Amino acid sequence: MVSPSRLSVAGAVVVLCLVSVIPRATSTVGQIDALSSPSSYVFKSIDFPNAASTQAFGINERGDVVGAYTDTAGNSHGFQLSDGKFRAIDFPGGVLTSARGINDDGAVAGGFAESNDPSVVHGFVLRNGKFLELDFPGSAHSGILGINEAGDVTGSYDLGDINTGIGYFTHRQEFKSFEVPGSAPLSTGPHGINDDGQVVGFYNDGANPNVVHGFLLDDGKFTTIDYPGATVTGFFGINERGDLIGGCTCIDGMGHGLLYTDGQFTIISYPNASHTRPRGINDRGQIVGFYQMAANAPLQGFIATPKHSAE
Repeated sequence: MVSPSRLSVAGAVVVLCLVSVIPRATSTVGQIDALSSPSSYVFKSIDFPNAASTQAFGINERGDVVGAYTDTAGNSHGFQLSDGKFRAIDFPGGVLTSARGINDDGAVAGGFAESNDPSVVHGFVLRNGKFLELDFPGSAHSGILGINEAGDVTGSYDLGDINTGIGYFTHRQEFKSFEVPGSAPLSTGPHGINDDGQVVGFYNDGANPNVVHGFLLDDGKFTTIDYPGATVTGFFGINERGDLIGGCTCIDGMGHGLLYTDGQFTIISYPNASHTRPRGINDRGQIVGFYQMAANAPLQGFIATPKHSAE
């Protein structure tokens, strides 16, 4: 699976899902807002109790949040935060569980690794307290990174090399595989899907694999969306309004969170943080993700609520 996030557990490096390593893109879609933290959000930290680190990945319209945390022993677990209460999510018999998306019905999607071979990764859906393992047919490794109201999912899979990735989504439970035209082979990484079946993600450029582009797949048509002057752009979530959330390695050479809405970009930064990684957005415009206050500081989750909704 391409551009993976690696989680170290008990000395082993294991790929769970496509996450945050998205490195220059030259597209001119939209306009640029100033590189500054927006003043139109109320930010709040999300920290799983007694965890060493916390990452928030998905949020539904109700405000339920899912993500992953690392315990003090270095083990990764999924979590859900609803009505101010946390609960851990661990796939039965698996390890390294990560919850990546939640729909308005409360179905949670994500990935886990096999306990006897943590290098083997699978997707899952948790609905009404019951886990369902769900993998792209014939894949060696498969992960789910987003889920919509209909229960359709998106993610990536590989055929044996976990450092590669082929995108997929489901429509009415039918799997559909794809790679972005013009992309480097085996480099497509979809992350989010909304109720209209629009899919967002990122891919490596076919001519220069060090260049990473964001994309939107809508009714079979691909649109490349890049932050102007950025070396890397990628998207991780999309809501019903068509707002895209993601990040870039931008013109200052730093990583930044991005909101793309109505053809314009806005930088999303947790106040005073050194790094901010937005990962999900709901129909109310609430954004979740994670941040660091300094390079060696632990990862902390966050939720950002538009001030007009928070008041």
